Amino acid sequence: MSDINNIFKLLDEWSVLPNYQLERRADIYFAYYMPTIFAKYLEEEITSDNIIPEFPLKQNENSNKSDKVDYAIICEEKVYLVELKTSMSSLINKKQEEYLNRAKGKEFPTLIKEIYDIRYARYSHAKYSNLIGRLQKVPKIGTIPIPENDKKWLIDAERDKIKSEIEVKPRKIEVVFIQPNKKTISKAANKVISFDEVAKAIEKSIEESGKKDNALAKRFIESLSVW
Repeated sequence: MSDINNIFKLLDEWSVLPNYQLERRADIYFAYYMPTIFAKYLEEEITSDNIIPEFPLKQNENSNKSDKVDYAIICEEKVYLVELKTSMSSLINKKQEEYLNRAKGKEFPTLIKEIYDIRYARYSHAKYSNLIGRLQKVPKIGTIPIPENDKKWLIDAERDKIKSEIEVKPRKIEVVFIQPNKKTISKAANKVISFDEVAKAIEKSIEESGKKDNALAKRFIESLSVW
């Protein structure tokens, strides 16, 4: 039995246990195949550089705390906030519905600028600097500066000056749910993609590439039918 098969076998077996959060373990596989999923169902050509995991969304104007969306997929004309659900029993809660709708009502440049405020309030400063560095890699993202030193994050006037240098084109913001079936569990969702549709997109990709010995893809498809 291959290592790939053993890994997915564990995920399949553990996914039915109480308190086991499959989403946190399986998200990397969905991210790996996100270009295939987006090409098929959203007609967007993306690479891993377009994908930002655990994208922070500022909660409100009076707080620099944040909520996290599973992935932000930043394309040239649109930004997709993608939520992954591996169980239909984990229904979206009111708080999640509110922050998704709040994000949809904002301009994309505002979401970027708010990351600087969130970074100022968090202890994991280096990781937020890494996040901004990751955003700089998004194709055609625009200008997103990183302060030369940490002190500039701490002074309001300096932080505001840095934020004024951000030049990011406004993009329409849409919400996408990837989940076991097509049942709509969120009014904020613009599109729902089922696991069956994910499997079909990967199968089609294998067929077109001619790489029928793709063990990872085949085993992921098998688990999608279980999850």
